[in-house]
Amino acid sequence: MLSKTELEELRPWVAETVQNTLGYSQDALVITALDCISKNLSRQSTTDQLAHYLAKEAPNFVATLYKKVLELKTAKLMSASFTSAKKRTLEPGEDEEFGNDEKPPDSKKKRASRFAASEDEAAPPDIQQLLENTRRQIEERKKQTQAMLIQTRAQVPTNVLPGVVPSLLPTTPHYPQAPAPSPASLDPGAMDKAKRMSELQARIQSQLMQQPGLLSGNKASSVKPTPLILDKEGRTVDNLGRAIQLSVRQPTLKANIRAQQRATFRQITEKKTSVKEVERVEGAFVDGRVRQGVAGRTKKQLAFNEPGKYVKQGQVLRAKAQLEALQTQIASVARKTGISSATKLALIAPQDGNDGGIPNTEWWDAVIISGESYADATLSQIPPQSRFKGITSLIEHPVKVQPPAEPNKMAALPIILTSRERKKLRKQRRREAEREKQEKIQFGLIDKPEPKVRISNLMRVLGSEAVQDPTKVEAHVRAQMAERQRTHEAANLSRKLTPAQRSAKKVAKMKEDLSCGVHVTVYRVHDLSKPAIKFKVDMNAQQLHLTGCVMLFPDVNLVIVEGGPKALKKFKRLMMNRIKWKPKKAAADDDNDSDGEGHVTNMCSVVWEGVVHDRAFNDWRVRNFPTEPLARDHLKRHKIEHYWDLALSQRIVEQEEEES
Repeated sequence: MLSKTELEELRPWVAETVQNTLGYSQDALVITALDCISKNLSRQSTTDQLAHYLAKEAPNFVATLYKKVLELKTAKLMSASFTSAKKRTLEPGEDEEFGNDEKPPDSKKKRASRFAASEDEAAPPDIQQLLENTRRQIEERKKQTQAMLIQTRAQVPTNVLPGVVPSLLPTTPHYPQAPAPSPASLDPGAMDKAKRMSELQARIQSQLMQQPGLLSGNKASSVKPTPLILDKEGRTVDNLGRAIQLSVRQPTLKANIRAQQRATFRQITEKKTSVKEVERVEGAFVDGRVRQGVAGRTKKQLAFNEPGKYVKQGQVLRAKAQLEALQTQIASVARKTGISSATKLALIAPQDGNDGGIPNTEWWDAVIISGESYADATLSQIPPQSRFKGITSLIEHPVKVQPPAEPNKMAALPIILTSRERKKLRKQRRREAEREKQEKIQFGLIDKPEPKVRISNLMRVLGSEAVQDPTKVEAHVRAQMAERQRTHEAANLSRKLTPAQRSAKKVAKMKEDLSCGVHVTVYRVHDLSKPAIKFKVDMNAQQLHLTGCVMLFPDVNLVIVEGGPKALKKFKRLMMNRIKWKPKKAAADDDNDSDGEGHVTNMCSVVWEGVVHDRAFNDWRVRNFPTEPLARDHLKRHKIEHYWDLALSQRIVEQEEEES
């Protein structure tokens, strides 16, 4: 892990690497990278952290970053090893093994304990031999370290960076001037260490030569900001006169950072598309349906009106007004003569084929008449043999068909018992269950239950045991009572239904059996535009689990409901009694059919009700229809368009009665 000072020294290098990778500086990325290094995260974790900023360039950036950190750590370890070696140098006059045993007269002598014995007297011969071997090994390692340091100082050139290398290499002024040992006399392991150390020193020197501004003579100078040097043209340059680019303060908000990233990505994409653009024939590979260019808000231009524009619009409006007045006049004349009602009823009639027309030949006459119609053949032209063919003296009785709305089997009527009879049946069931339990105990199938002890029958059930230790027996009895109470509550809780089960049970209870037929009722309302009334109709139909639809159309608002008889009975009470269709003023004045504003009083009527074999709708919907054909087509898809024809004909008849 790097210290704060080393992280600050690493910050300029990280900023420069980010500048080279992205093409612009980004402080958030530098801070995140240094944070990952300070937390000593793995390469994969660091890559995941920086992938938000660098995308595909994150692995390469992390590899370069960790390589630089490894170099800094190696330099730190080398500096620490040299410092420790410098501290371990021997002072003149000290013994080469452990120093001189004789201390200066002014040094304080430690008072020996009267209980401690000398080392030679206390240690056995085996321990003394072990100490001698240890001292000998330490002496050999000291000699190897001295030789390695002398050889390293001789190999490293000190004239490359005179201000830096002497500060890194340890000085040994107190070493005796002994000749360098030959390579044959050194340990092979020590030779390898010396070789690696020399290579590391050479690498450090090369890094310092490439970046001379990282280290300086004193330690405080690395913390100070770099001085600003300007050339004649006002550009920022370094010590060698090369132009450099200063870091610009970047936005720290996520929105600003993302906006800047989008702008940079857009510029890069435009450059790539401009470079890779291929010359092609105009229109050869262009689809006219695809919009060319970047979508954006176009500048609004001035639009001048052509002469006579508003004059034409006025003429069109006046022609429409004249046409509407002419249509109103024609409708009033047709209404007086009765042609309009006949025309509207004729338009309501179905136009599909010959439905509802008179057949050419009835099915019972098709056996006698050989032609396709009555006009093609007469009885005089038919021979007597074939005239009465198929007519016999036998009477044909048709097969009885079960009605679809009646069940195949008669439901058994439930037996209503009195309270005395219900108690008697309960006693019989409990007696049979107890008898079966006793038989199982006699045959050894189940264990005999413990006696049910309570405080009231304590003395009678336990007897002498209760007299001997009444406190213990009372505690045991109360524990049994508490256990029985817990068992009872657990059984009740297990039988208790969950909220979902209660809701499902309630829905199943409200839904009725529709296997014998579906009850249908069709209502027509003059005005269903009030939100309160519309909400009541919609919510009651959903709560009663009815299917159907509400069709909103002026004067022919249809409400078609399908379901069971009980649900339809409740819904009919809502539509006919609970909802007050007439306003209070109109209800008070029954003679006047219109309210104070001149509109027809709102009312609800039943168009048709009955039983059908299957449902026409699968759910409940409220829909608005602007025209009559759309409304009729909607019901035609469900094969119930006759509901609309019936309701529309009733409205036409009512209008004719009101106008007359």
